[in-house]
Amino acid sequence: MKRNWDIMLSELAYMLEAHSFECEMFFDLEEWSVYPCSNYMGEDDCFYPIEGHHVIQVFPIESRLSFSIMENFLDTLPHDEPLLPQLTHALNKRHPFRHFKAIVHQSPLRPAWLAFHEERMKEHAKQWLKDNEISIDDQGNLTSPKAWPFNRKEYFEDYDQSLFFNNEPDET
Repeated sequence: MKRNWDIMLSELAYMLEAHSFECEMFFDLEEWSVYPCSNYMGEDDCFYPIEGHHVIQVFPIESRLSFSIMENFLDTLPHDEPLLPQLTHALNKRHPFRHFKAIVHQSPLRPAWLAFHEERMKEHAKQWLKDNEISIDDQGNLTSPKAWPFNRKEYFEDYDQSLFFNNEPDET
């Protein structure tokens, strides 16, 4: 099922900021969709790409790039913006993402921030597509020489439930 380009780009942009140690993300070229997959959940509980579909693993952007989006947003604000000192201070505090978002999401700047952030993340998504040599062929299909067919069995091959469910001590 081919999806709308803008929807796919927004979904990919969102996943590029999803930092999770429990989850791997795969971009499915046939579905134009990103699948979060966790082998910690077990084979039957995982939401994974369709068997045989060509995928590329998605790694989140570095935190410093997300941080720079917040800094760049501040650069767009007028110097007399009442929240500018608070937002600047938030970026200099411990846990800057949390503090910045707590202020901006409860302010009149929220719509401007969300639009700015989405546009910048879409730029990162477009760059990710370019970096992974993803293109649209004459039939409207996404292709990439870096994609491989997803194989559920291979993905879960290294998964060992005993690491998570066996309470007996290791005898090695």
